[in-house]
Amino acid sequence: MMGRPEYKPSDVENRVHKGKTAQQWFCFFRVCDAGVFQTIDTHAGQTCEVSTYVQSWSASGSYGTDGKPFTSDTATKDDRANSVFRIRVDTSGGTQAFADDVVVSRDFTYDDGHYDKYAKISYKFTASGDHATIFFENVRLWPFAHNDSYIDDAAVFCN
Repeated sequence: MMGRPEYKPSDVENRVHKGKTAQQWFCFFRVCDAGVFQTIDTHAGQTCEVSTYVQSWSASGSYGTDGKPFTSDTATKDDRANSVFRIRVDTSGGTQAFADDVVVSRDFTYDDGHYDKYAKISYKFTASGDHATIFFENVRLWPFAHNDSYIDDAAVFCN
């Protein structure tokens, strides 16, 4: 069963990309599928690119498999599969992230470098109306103690 995430701003230095805080959500000892969203103004036919910086902390304790504090467990393939980010877009501005007409980016995984450091992810879409809703999703497969997700510096450019 999926758990309900908790949300808060993070001001921990290595969990902030720029500025003073980043958005954090976490699922303590729970699996979850969670995220944040925002609706923006668009014009039908515009090509838009959304990007943001994301980070994952995925560990069963306070020390990661590298022996350092507050780092992720990444020793096994299953450990590395725990955190997956996606960008979902309702190109007509709806608010249902899993609606049939929502377009979805590829999976951003361990190989994209978002464990314990920020990695930029992006996705291009074509707007179909006056608004588009952008959902930043993170799925956690295993009930680790630290299933923490961070997002900072999101941007959208349309032309």
